Amino acid sequence: MDLDGAFAGEPQNLATVQAIVALGMKVQFGGGLRTRAAVERALGFGVSRVVIGTRAAESEAFVGELVQAFGEKSRSESTRRAARWPSKVGSPPRA
Repeated sequence: MDLDGAFAGEPQNLATVQAIVALGMKVQFGGGLRTRAAVERALGFGVSRVVIGTRAAESEAFVGELVQAFGEKSRSESTRRAARWPSKVGSPPRA
C-alpha cells in the first residue's frame, strides 16, 4: 500500500514496487490509483493486482470500467470485502 500515493492522489512509490516485482514476487498494489492511466501504469510495472479505494467509493462506474478492462487484476476494497463477507456488502459480520 502506497500511503504517500493515497494522500497525494497518485502513486508515489512505483519505482520501489517495480524493484520488488523484479525479485519475482507477486505484488498487490494500491494507493493513489484514481485514474485508468494510473492503474495501467501500475499493471505495466508488473503488479499482479491493483486495489482501488477512494475512487471506488466515489464512482461505481469507474470500478465497472476497470473490471471490464482488467478483470480480476482490479478489485475495489468494497468488492473485496463483499467477497469475503457476503452477509453484508462492505462490512464484516458483527460479533
